Amino acid sequence: MKKYKLIINGEKYETKILTYEGDYAKVDVDGVEYDIEIEREGKKEAKSQQKAAAKPKPTPSGPKETVSAAPPKAGSVLAPIPGTVIDVKVNVGDKVSENDVVMILEAMKMESEIHAGTNGVVKAINASKGDSVQDNAVLIEIGAE
Repeated sequence: MKKYKLIINGEKYETKILTYEGDYAKVDVDGVEYDIEIEREGKKEAKSQQKAAAKPKPTPSGPKETVSAAPPKAGSVLAPIPGTVIDVKVNVGDKVSENDVVMILEAMKMESEIHAGTNGVVKAINASKGDSVQDNAVLIEIGAE
């Protein structure tokens, strides 16, 4: 795994290339994973368009969405670490009990079950499958039945 220090718009980032195949790579930037496409000079336009149709292009800001930390409310389920949401186990309106698994988060190639901290009804889900989340981001809000 190659490591690099990059400065982008004056900000320093610790980066690692996790996987690399053809024109696609998975990189870690300060603990957040991104799928990237490498554009090579002299590449034919038609070939590039075929690749784009076959595989979605990542946005410059990274994966689908980044959910940042917000002030938690009572009943909020927080991200314990930065990572990527790989599964949401509940829907808005579902009844949950304390310690029910409500989401699965992946960080550093390990899956973590995220549990409800209280009994109640799911009022809001603030992160979807594929989203990057920051430490202490409010993932799910649980309210009274």
